[in-house]
Amino acid sequence: MQANLEKALRKAIRFLEQENIRYAVIGGVAVSQWGYDRYSQDVDFKVYVPGSDFPAMRTLIRKKFPINAREHLPPNSPVVAVKIDDATVDFGLGFPGFDEIVIERAVTFTIKGMQVRIATAEDLIILKIISERGKDWIDVEELTNKRYQELDFAYIYGWLKEFAEWMEQPEMIARYDKVVAQAKIIHGKK
Repeated sequence: MQANLEKALRKAIRFLEQENIRYAVIGGVAVSQWGYDRYSQDVDFKVYVPGSDFPAMRTLIRKKFPINAREHLPPNSPVVAVKIDDATVDFGLGFPGFDEIVIERAVTFTIKGMQVRIATAEDLIILKIISERGKDWIDVEELTNKRYQELDFAYIYGWLKEFAEWMEQPEMIARYDKVVAQAKIIHGKK
């Protein structure tokens, strides 16, 4: 992890812990902890929002970190993007339901001497698939290949079915089926 991201991660976690805000790191920093080391330009969090009071959470984050990192985002965006020193940190405001589960299931890793709550590999795969960004499928493939033996596919497919129906995108399941089929070949499974 680049030094600027490590420093921003440390400051963001200190803030979240001081405010007793539950969180999970998602995005490239999280993916790297599950065995697929890749470059990341920012640090991404999913944060729990008590009582779904999104305006209060936005205010709290912006009070601590006042520099806006993504001017194109509307003020009521579910992502509060800030600059911490020279790094961009995205605080994704967690919605009731799946986001809360992602935060609850997060696993603690030690990164450069700090305790960091990282989303599970399964939850990262789901988040990457539903993001609808083509580049995230590289992470989906790599995570599935690297963690194939340990993944809870029933959990992944259970949530994918929910999201595919809700988003009216059944093709996301078919596309992930192909990723899993390729991983089976790599791992010599039938």
